[in-house]
Amino acid sequence: MMRMILKLMLLPLLCLPATGTESFLAPGFDSGRGLPEDRIYPQGRIFPFSGFSPADTAAMKQAGYTMAGPVYSEYQIRNLTADAEREGLFMIYPVQPEADGVRLTKKLLDAPDFNAKPYLKSIAAQVKKNAVNRRIAWWYLGPEELRPWRKRDMAFLKAAAETIRENDPERRPVWLYLPNHYTKEQMIPFAEALGVVGKGMYPTQLKKEDERVWCRWSAESEAQAVAETGAKAVPIAVPEMFRQPEAKHLDILEKLVRHDVYLSLVSGAKGVVVFSLAKRPGFDAYDRYFDAYAQIARELAGEKKLGELFLFGKRLDRLKVEVVSGPAAVAVDVGINNKKDVREYPSVAFAEIGYRDRRTLFLVNSAPEAAVKVRVSGLPEGKVGVADLISGRNAVTVDHGGFEVELQPYEVKCLRFVAE
Repeated sequence: MMRMILKLMLLPLLCLPATGTESFLAPGFDSGRGLPEDRIYPQGRIFPFSGFSPADTAAMKQAGYTMAGPVYSEYQIRNLTADAEREGLFMIYPVQPEADGVRLTKKLLDAPDFNAKPYLKSIAAQVKKNAVNRRIAWWYLGPEELRPWRKRDMAFLKAAAETIRENDPERRPVWLYLPNHYTKEQMIPFAEALGVVGKGMYPTQLKKEDERVWCRWSAESEAQAVAETGAKAVPIAVPEMFRQPEAKHLDILEKLVRHDVYLSLVSGAKGVVVFSLAKRPGFDAYDRYFDAYAQIARELAGEKKLGELFLFGKRLDRLKVEVVSGPAAVAVDVGINNKKDVREYPSVAFAEIGYRDRRTLFLVNSAPEAAVKVRVSGLPEGKVGVADLISGRNAVTVDHGGFEVELQPYEVKCLRFVAE
């Protein structure tokens, strides 16, 4: 009887709502509940981290990548299929439309007598043949860089993507690579037709090495294209790894890689496919690049599972981030064909994300040559611990609802709030 009385006395206490600090620290969101743990997003909980044309899939697996590919030639496709099975990696499988043994190109698409039927038939055959392969996470459709201003390109895009889905019982996502300069408006038809939207995000290709907020514009453009169509396509980051950096950028290469990836994720990307893991003549920075991306792959998909915050967490707006010192804004010219289109952004991008028992604040400084100090406010009034998940430093205690933090040029911080 006494035990029953104690249970009844405790019951009201157990039903009390969480305090302000408790709900702040553990928001409880997880949009991916019920997804399988052993499949790649968006069909599972594994964070997508891959690279074009891998030179060594065993090294990728050991480094923390979760996928491999895409690749291009038939020889590479066969090798990638075997390697993915052997290493336990998922893959992005190329689907190359062809007729009479000749692959479709944009030049063939422009031919007056173009007939889509044999190409769609070849797509159906390729997908039917390989759909049983559980290592395939996404399909990769060619030819790349279709042109949204050409009706025939867009008609083929829709028909090809639908043909893939019709012949894949699992209806895995389809991706077609888009070029570095495509805008939100140009990506809208791809967001409507595909399951993955990913354009190049290469500052060096357009001589924007010191305007790396280009990656923010790119990722936001993808995410906005998806949002405006109401589609469920996944926007991804396609960061660069194909050109030897100049000396001043080589000195900070690891910092630049981290900046570009996390800025893209903060700006809406939900996966990473590096272009490219192929080894090239004169590319002495290859190993440093590879290791830098591998470190981030382990952070996002390894033990820390920071990628789950971007995939399944909820963007929150309780916290405010204000610049105290240093440049408050950065700019990038996104115009093409000699037309200027300068966009200005805050120097420090941030994302406040609630996920399960974590409230986390990502901060990314895009100012190329200056430290920026920001004040973070909006915390509960009591004492709260702040731990940096990237550096692994022990939590420090903050009080009075806020604190200040300084970010060096291109620095990234991932701050988790914990109980004190």
